[in-house]
Amino acid sequence: MRTPDGRAYKRTFRTKKEAERFHATELADRARGSWIDPRAGQVTVAEWFHEWYRTNEASWRPATAAKNRSAIARNWLPRIGSRELASLTPRHVQRVVNELVAEFEPATVRSYYG
Repeated sequence: MRTPDGRAYKRTFRTKKEAERFHATELADRARGSWIDPRAGQVTVAEWFHEWYRTNEASWRPATAAKNRSAIARNWLPRIGSRELASLTPRHVQRVVNELVAEFEPATVRSYYG
């Protein structure tokens, strides 16, 4: 199969029926605009953060950009930055929030979580 932008990717299946079902679902997802690259989940939280930060930084005031960069680099990346996005669950995020609650005031934790 190919991604919508033309890159090839491969999947294997136990049966031909499973392969046909997968193919039909992929085509339907693309038609709806809800297709997700199966390799997207292999990106780490840290890699995703850096991309997200670069694309949003210009829309923030300098102080906001510095606050966001510092909060994420200091509080989130050391705890979950090496995780692949596909493996990240609400439980992991809750664990980080629980650790932040032990360190910071509630308003600060809300800000860091936001």
